[in-house]
Amino acid sequence: MMQMYGSSDSSSNHAPRRAGSRSAAMRGFTIIEMLVTVATLGIILSAFANVLLQCRRITTMAHRGIRANHRASVISEIIRRDFRRMTRDGFLCISSNNGHAGVVLCAGDPSRSILGDAKGYGSIIAYGLVQRTGGVAAPIDVLWRPEYIFKTEGTGSPEDLVTRISTNYLTLADVKSSDRFAANTLASGVLARSIIPVAMPPTTITGAADLWKVVTGDITYLSITWTDGSAPVGPEGKPVGGFNWYGIDRDQRLDTYVIRGRNDSWGDQGANATEFASGGGYRALWTARNPHNWPKAIRFVYGIDDEQLPPGHPDAYEVIVDTLP
Repeated sequence: MMQMYGSSDSSSNHAPRRAGSRSAAMRGFTIIEMLVTVATLGIILSAFANVLLQCRRITTMAHRGIRANHRASVISEIIRRDFRRMTRDGFLCISSNNGHAGVVLCAGDPSRSILGDAKGYGSIIAYGLVQRTGGVAAPIDVLWRPEYIFKTEGTGSPEDLVTRISTNYLTLADVKSSDRFAANTLASGVLARSIIPVAMPPTTITGAADLWKVVTGDITYLSITWTDGSAPVGPEGKPVGGFNWYGIDRDQRLDTYVIRGRNDSWGDQGANATEFASGGGYRALWTARNPHNWPKAIRFVYGIDDEQLPPGHPDAYEVIVDTLP
């Protein structure tokens, strides 16, 4: 009997402990524990959201940089393509135009009007800056690139014909046979048509039709210089690297254009010289009469005004093209 009661007492002592452990396992969070848990989850979610935000910001900046570089590469390709088409049977002119730099060259390949059905062998291409209107603040400009063809076939009188500038030039051969004074006059006529402000975006049908001359908008400056292949000379009379560049350059520190002529007295020389004064500014001219003194290369440097560029991304681009025949 003693043993039986002892066994009963032993089982009765274990039962309350098992019931107590189940009660402890089923106990809920206290208010403090819930607050700590919620705060921890909030910190984790906030950190995760911050990581996502930073990733999105980095991706957006990268896309903006890619877009800007793609835009610059397209401009570079257009310039390089035009200079690959350039012929020394025509002329090449770098000139200050409306306070900015401009260049005019002759291409010798078959060309077709984009405003009509006229076709020609050869064309005149110009680059320069035109003031942009339409509610934008200065000094935002448009990179201007009209191309005027020498009409030999087709009907009509589209805008992009050399004869609209001068009736004396129907073919590229007419330019080749003319003297440098006539080439200088023709270059002035081309540049004079490239200083009319353009609205971006266009507000009239005429303005929309002028878009064939536009490469891109939002350009802040354009410098065009040329080199004869010579290099700067150091104190010891030895080349110090790079090339001497002449023409209409941009002084970023002073935020202004500067003229660097190969000859310091270029303004006093007549139009028979490579460099001379024209229209109150600098001009360099090469013609088919002397195809051996042409520059070795032309350098374009331009700035793009883009508020979406990522911090630290360059807003200036350089394109160097050779002019070898």
